[in-house]
Amino acid sequence: MKKKPELGVSPITKQIFMGKSKPHKDPGYREWVGEKVDVTDECIKAVFEHLYLMAEPGKPFSVIGPGRGTMTFTRAAPDAPEGEA
Repeated sequence: MKKKPELGVSPITKQIFMGKSKPHKDPGYREWVGEKVDVTDECIKAVFEHLYLMAEPGKPFSVIGPGRGTMTFTRAAPDAPEGEA
């Protein structure tokens, strides 16, 4: 069975990459093997669209990260002026 590509964030450049990786000598880390592709913009757009669809207009929607804090997204109410949630 073909292994699907993985996503990961470079701790140096902060870019999101897609490609193949293998376990690194340091536990909890992976290293890229072969070609990797920068998919940062596509991932950010997809997450934004996902949060937009999950949030009710005018109500905050929070996502708890894996041990790294919480991110809150608020979709603008239909009657809110542009730039306001």
